[in-house]
Amino acid sequence: MNIRTKASMLLTTLGMFSATLMLGQTTIPNSDFETWQSVGNSDEEPTNWNGNKTGGGFANLGPQTCFRESTNPHTGMYCLKLDNGSFFGTPVNATATTGRIEAPTSSPADGFINTLTTNPDHNMPFTGRPDSLVGWFRFEQGGTDVGRIQAILHDSFDFANPDQGGTSASHKISEALFDLPNGNTATWTRFAVPFNYTSGNTPAYILLIATASSTAGSANSSTILWVDDLSLVYCAPSTATLTEVVCGSYIAPSGTLLSTSGTYQDTVLSGGACDSIYTINLTVNNADTSVTATGSMLMANATAASFQWVDCMNGNAPIAGETNSAFTPTANGTYAVEVTENGCTTTSSCYSFVLSTVNTLAFSHNLALYPNPTKGTFTIDLGASYDNTTILITDINGRTVYQTTANQTDVVALELDQPAGVYFVSVTSENKHTVVKLMKQ
Repeated sequence: MNIRTKASMLLTTLGMFSATLMLGQTTIPNSDFETWQSVGNSDEEPTNWNGNKTGGGFANLGPQTCFRESTNPHTGMYCLKLDNGSFFGTPVNATATTGRIEAPTSSPADGFINTLTTNPDHNMPFTGRPDSLVGWFRFEQGGTDVGRIQAILHDSFDFANPDQGGTSASHKISEALFDLPNGNTATWTRFAVPFNYTSGNTPAYILLIATASSTAGSANSSTILWVDDLSLVYCAPSTATLTEVVCGSYIAPSGTLLSTSGTYQDTVLSGGACDSIYTINLTVNNADTSVTATGSMLMANATAASFQWVDCMNGNAPIAGETNSAFTPTANGTYAVEVTENGCTTTSSCYSFVLSTVNTLAFSHNLALYPNPTKGTFTIDLGASYDNTTILITDINGRTVYQTTANQTDVVALELDQPAGVYFVSVTSENKHTVVKLMKQ
């Protein structure tokens, strides 16, 4: 049972009183999880904290999920290990709290955690107004479990989380909530989250909750959360909101590389007690640099973009005049395309190219295709009359949708009876060959 002796209660009270005298600020007792009670028993738990074995209702019937870990703590001798379990097939979310875990029924959805103001084993008095909650964690994710570390400051009320019947909401003064990043975190990692105050009142209690699975009933038996060295920051950290629009990726103030649009919270460690906390509203634009390679040409797949083909073997030197999506090299080599799209200019990978027997000479720049885009009818002006011209039209997947030949002509009128999209018109005459991208509206 989570019973404090008079001596331990006195030491805790004196410790908190001493900390308050020295700092003028309330701290978290046993925040480093170095002291434990009922050691060696099934209800072993960190002093001042509680797991399901000292919970109410069905909570204490399940297996212990709160453990003293001596292997690889962040500092000291021990850390807190929260290891999910199950009770006759019902998931048990591994949780440690300064309040009490309540399970009035066997359904995880009915469970909650609350402060019991009249029971010193299930409450933590607290009168400060900290700025941030800071700590260290490791995480081994099973399934889609997401760990959570949470601190709620409230007045003198048996506050419940989740709220029971809407009775607790008006008693909350502030909350600091940290959801662990998705996936495994193998090494000890620091987190810092601000308290968001909704009331100017002075707190009477703090309700701390650490859980390996933040969604009731989602516990995966292979999920483990380790927590150590929780602390509170009382100085006012520097906070700012950044709105960034970038190409490809963004380096956050902390040095973290971000490559996906979204809203992020980024913390810059100051080297002292206070951190700089940034909320980053990030938009990441990209240019499509994918290329389709055939035996006769290279084709950039971007649609609303501009292009410049480059010679990879010559230090990515631009190739004069090659600014179309299609590129027909006149010599063996390695080539890439510089694509400008969505305000971004990015260079593709390099592609090795070996000339085919047909691909020896390109048409002169007098060849024209119009209108482009087209609603179906378009004209190819070859720029000169040729004895035998082959015209092949393929879709973006390389499937042939139309093929014809023309003789003794310099102008060919065609009708593309296909859905709207991107098509490639391949024109071959004698030893000349080119490909033009055609947009069908």
